Amino acid sequence: MLAAWGCSEEVVESAPASGFSVTDSAGVRTVVNRKPLWGSGEGWRLTSEPLLTLGAVDTPLVQQFHEIRGVTRLRDSTVVVLNSSSGELRAFDYTGRHMWTAGGPGDGPGEMRTQQDQRPLLQRHVGDTIEVDVGWERIRFGSGGELVDHRRLDFARLHRELGRYYVGSCPPEGRSYFEELIVICDVSEGPPQPGRRWETHHMTVIRIPWTLDRVDTVGTFFRNERWEATVPLRFSAGRPSLWPAPLGPRGRLWIGGRQHPRLLYARNDAYRIEIWDLQDATLSMVVERRTPRRARTEAEVFVAVWQGLFQLRKPDRSELSLTNGRQPVVDSLSIAESFFLYDQGFLWVRRLPVGDDQGRRWEVPAPPDFEESSGWVVWLPSGLHDVFRPDGVYLGTVKLPHDLDVMEIGPDYVLGVARDELGVEYVQLFGLERGGPPP
Repeated sequence: MLAAWGCSEEVVESAPASGFSVTDSAGVRTVVNRKPLWGSGEGWRLTSEPLLTLGAVDTPLVQQFHEIRGVTRLRDSTVVVLNSSSGELRAFDYTGRHMWTAGGPGDGPGEMRTQQDQRPLLQRHVGDTIEVDVGWERIRFGSGGELVDHRRLDFARLHRELGRYYVGSCPPEGRSYFEELIVICDVSEGPPQPGRRWETHHMTVIRIPWTLDRVDTVGTFFRNERWEATVPLRFSAGRPSLWPAPLGPRGRLWIGGRQHPRLLYARNDAYRIEIWDLQDATLSMVVERRTPRRARTEAEVFVAVWQGLFQLRKPDRSELSLTNGRQPVVDSLSIAESFFLYDQGFLWVRRLPVGDDQGRRWEVPAPPDFEESSGWVVWLPSGLHDVFRPDGVYLGTVKLPHDLDVMEIGPDYVLGVARDELGVEYVQLFGLERGGPPP
């Protein structure tokens, strides 16, 4: 596996003089970008310091968070935080003063179940209605924290009439409920075919109305290659299992949106993002950026193998038996790492970290048979984000804090969650200054 990686070469494409080109085929708009629209000195940037911070050290108890699953900003500048561990919504004004708390753990009206497999997610609707999705339940609150509606999906009927589907956010990205639309994923897997030691893993995205009177397939998307391995007896009775190939190609989904829900899909071996309209289940646009890809570093290879395939406890790794075969290896990676699309329609693409990005570094653990540090470090994660207009044209790059997990981007702000060296979570709100030519 490592030898195959070592023979790879970086893929480079030269950029023509034109900035972008657009084609339209059967209603699908394809935009190929070769250079940014912003010129030197132009672009968007964040304020040098956050406008608001919630949850720093020595803050009041109401500002101490654990397992934040969503943050949103209302029209009057109120910031609402979904604290998953307590099943609460907590609201603060623009100065950080606590305004109200709603929800709480339990099974009653407005209360949230906080099981491991039913972690709540937060979204905000037009008019500042706040929705919390928890497994089979959808809870809505008003802008002042008052309970508006608590609705439960008819789970028994779903299974009885539509078959056995996994209902929930398509893992690990996105959400399930958009007004009267339910988005689910079929993640069923089968054993390798006779004579083969691996299986191509796909995920089928399906939409169903709350009336449960029909099923519409949006599309089937490649996720990864899975290879046969035998894990220790205490995990699977010693039977072969399928594990993702750690250095192979991978597909990534993101599902979200407020008024207009969309699905984004891309692979790690190309800077090509598909944008699907979930309301009519059609592919609407493809956005590409022609930019050099790069080979994995030695540390990234080690981490991918160590985390991806050998995620068992150290004493168990020696018992893992991999089927001898040629596992797939991506020769070079796309610069795109993750992506999201918010209400203004701008596509944000987070870049892969690189050595000159000046990000935080993580010391890679030692191999299983070594007690001391490996001495390798990787960059975590990149703060550089490529920004595309709603029509798919590449504007340029915006630098966000490396440790900011972005929750929401508005017309003039960026809202996210960061963590200190002890893993303590806190909320940060930055101003977004838009310079350069009109987008």
